[in-house]
Amino acid sequence: MPLPPKLLRNGVTDMVRISDGRMSGTAYGTVVLHVCPEAAAGGPLALVRSGDMITLDVAKRIVQLDVDETTLAARRAQWTPPLLPKRGWERLYVEHVQQAHLGADLDFLRELQPYFEQQIKEHESDLTGYLREIEESLSNLIQISPPRPCRLSDPQAEIQDLFTRYVGGRVSELPKQDTRMRIKQRLTDALKRHGVLDHRLFEKRIPARQWTGEGDPFTFDYGYRSLRAARKPNGHIKLIHALSLKRDPDVADLLGIKIRRVREKEPAELTAVVEALPSAADEVAFYSHRVLLEHEIAIQPLAAVDELALSVRRELSA
Repeated sequence: MPLPPKLLRNGVTDMVRISDGRMSGTAYGTVVLHVCPEAAAGGPLALVRSGDMITLDVAKRIVQLDVDETTLAARRAQWTPPLLPKRGWERLYVEHVQQAHLGADLDFLRELQPYFEQQIKEHESDLTGYLREIEESLSNLIQISPPRPCRLSDPQAEIQDLFTRYVGGRVSELPKQDTRMRIKQRLTDALKRHGVLDHRLFEKRIPARQWTGEGDPFTFDYGYRSLRAARKPNGHIKLIHALSLKRDPDVADLLGIKIRRVREKEPAELTAVVEALPSAADEVAFYSHRVLLEHEIAIQPLAAVDELALSVRRELSA
């Protein structure tokens, strides 16, 4: 947005420019850019008229259109959005690129992470098959190469370097290891490693509605009846569920409610697999821990998850 030649010829070397767009690095002067919502979306710039006064206070970070609300409401009522492009990238841009303060990226990209997390959750018993399916169905977009061993003098630094080189960004921190999804994945890996996950008596995603009533969407991660218990009409079920003590106090409360309902119908045991045993200094984790104990729910930290898997295998093989 260069200054108009007419002003330059008259000695005006700077003027305030306000735009909802970007500006070339070769321009200069006082500018306010990326105003949002943008005019095409009905933002404030769409309502500006010649002669309006605009207050700019950089120190206070204020840009304000000095027009009364009644006048703005009348202008807003007369405003009509521009016609949508018929197709192609322009149509995609208008409908899906977010405003500047939201990152100016495609809105559906924000949904990719939770989408894939949900897919991993649903396919955790056969992640290899799921990856194969992705490779076959998205072969033009995602290429999954076979793993290759390599020796690194500084693994963390070199992985960061690879990420920066091929992705173009920087990881601010390592992925959180204490989320329920990661805890459950490590539990699943241990069960698979010790031959439990595919055992005929070992069940996955057990719906609570068989004890609590139709309409209950809650599912326990895993459950089983040992061979000895399975041969008895009154043999009790043993359930396993992953959660983060620090992040999921609501899940701890919910597990207490659900296992109580299960025990009203039949004897049952529930083991909660958690990131680690908490310290008293971590109030949220300590609260979750107390809730589980109050409901007689066994607690197994991830450090001992292999022991849990081996114990289940012994019961299923007895």
